[in-house]
Amino acid sequence: MLKKIDIKAFTFVEVIVVVIILSILWTIGFTQFVWSIADSRDTLRKSDIANISSSMKMYKQKKWSYPLPYNSFSGSNNSTIVFWQGKLNKNVSLSTIDKIPYDPKIEVPYLYSITTNKKEFEIALTLENQDWDSSLSLVNWNYKSVAKNVLPTILVATWNTIDISTNQNLFIFDNQEHNLAYDFKWNSEPVSDWTSFTVLLNDAEQNWVFAQNSDFETCIEIKKAWKYIWDGEYQIRSSTWALTGTWCTL
Repeated sequence: MLKKIDIKAFTFVEVIVVVIILSILWTIGFTQFVWSIADSRDTLRKSDIANISSSMKMYKQKKWSYPLPYNSFSGSNNSTIVFWQGKLNKNVSLSTIDKIPYDPKIEVPYLYSITTNKKEFEIALTLENQDWDSSLSLVNWNYKSVAKNVLPTILVATWNTIDISTNQNLFIFDNQEHNLAYDFKWNSEPVSDWTSFTVLLNDAEQNWVFAQNSDFETCIEIKKAWKYIWDGEYQIRSSTWALTGTWCTL
């Protein structure tokens, strides 16, 4: 007499359900892993830019000015050059840091800009893990605008010489997604959505904050503080802290 053997096994439907559940769990885990890696790179970028900024300030204490960017181009105001911008790579003579860091994901130099008198600087990079498939610019600087309606920042999202008096839609602002120092997809090219900074300043729905003059009451004070860049209109603070446009000449 044959003994009936009862074999227990998963049905095809049960196997499919298990595979689907495992796929969902793997996707969730992988997404969290990707975000964690990107977040770690952002942490490193923030550390890099802070260390570079400190090194810049130490360099200026020794040399009285900041080093020139590598492979730089100019930003002009009606043919008067007001800043130089380029890459912060190993060719920049920044002797106060052991090794100039690059972006940890794509190994490209950070953007670096200085005013023509070499007394003020800005460094820009791109943060990748702010929101899914979106990025933000991060800027570190000692630059502060006192020139009226012209230079809210001295960084632009381009590799080319630019006339900032007529083209005001390429400026890179701190913690903004409109104009980025570089992207992570298309050969690390600068990114701009062509939003003019005048539009941003007049956007009532956003809380845009740009560094403006709060320290100088005369053109002489601006010159003594090495804030003078060219003959033109500057913001002068009145006794009531109102900013008025005043023409300053060297």
